Amino acid sequence: MPRQNVDDIEELREKIRDGLIPYDSKEKIQLNMTPENLEKIIFITGEYGERTFAFDFELIKKLDLTGVSFKNVMVKNTNFRDSKGVKFNPQEVFHKSLYNCVLGDAELTGPLDDAFVEKANFRGCKGAVIDPQKISGKCMRNAKLADVQIIGSFDGVDITGVDFTDAEIVESSEEIDTCTTFPKLDKKTKIKTLI
Repeated sequence: MPRQNVDDIEELREKIRDGLIPYDSKEKIQLNMTPENLEKIIFITGEYGERTFAFDFELIKKLDLTGVSFKNVMVKNTNFRDSKGVKFNPQEVFHKSLYNCVLGDAELTGPLDDAFVEKANFRGCKGAVIDPQKISGKCMRNAKLADVQIIGSFDGVDITGVDFTDAEIVESSEEIDTCTTFPKLDKKTKIKTLI
């Protein structure tokens, strides 16, 4: 990219960031630019194609992010709660890592196969369906699975510290001992058994 374009993007990025700092309304700002151009402002692309947030996501989520692609974006440790228009395929984010993400108000558009979900909080997330056998390393440690549909078996899966409150668990013809298998199971959890 020519140096002038880089300088123009950096200048515009600084103006937008500075304008977002004092903005405290719940209503999201819709900038008069295409999602592709907005991506150039809010993301920095690294040497290997990975994209990181150009400035604090707490500021970025004051924007309407409808249509923005999160392909190759490092989303681990990101709090999407109170964002607008965030949709992404977990298969396309950098390293498929949702580690320590708060996914409220985000919509997942693809499977969580081979995704890192340790410490992820799914409360308020749309489209989250997990097969524990297909999660990266079979590790769901300390995840909060509210609003997730869980399909498949927990055999060999690390569920240490997992909060199943408000999860929808669909088990395939296995006996379920809710006292030992689901340590944080409560009466709000929906369990379905398929035959």
